[in-house]
Amino acid sequence: MLDANGIPQPVLTGETARAYLAAHRTAGDPTSAPAPVSASDAVRALRAPDRLSLIDHQPDTPHQAVRIHQLIQRATRDTHTPHQNDQAARTAADALVAVWLEIERDTDLAQALRANAAALTRHAEEVLYESDGVNAVLVRVDASLGATGQVGAAFEY
Repeated sequence: MLDANGIPQPVLTGETARAYLAAHRTAGDPTSAPAPVSASDAVRALRAPDRLSLIDHQPDTPHQAVRIHQLIQRATRDTHTPHQNDQAARTAADALVAVWLEIERDTDLAQALRANAAALTRHAEEVLYESDGVNAVLVRVDASLGATGQVGAAFEY
């Protein structure tokens, strides 16, 4: 759902992503509450597909730590049900918002987050405009554009 050219690691290892991982863990007793997923568990979850060359995980490039080829992204989205895609899109949006600071001191991180929000919008825009309102990630992108002096882009957005 996110930018194939680079996803900041905290988006995929933060609390929102870990809650999603815990809820969708395949091992364990399905009748019990899901066991929590630690940040190190989330990093290990990134390392496994990296070893299989399904993703490129480079933790030393913080703003683009995870790269996923567009064909792999497409194949993954195509195997999901519409409900699974919607749920993944909402989780991705919430994960972006969770790591997006109000005051953007790191302009490279802000740009990476805007790129990821743009990719998410391309793949699941209708989910981000639900009947109960606009998803917070869309508001955050607009505020980010305005805060960086891109008033025209913010207005157009």
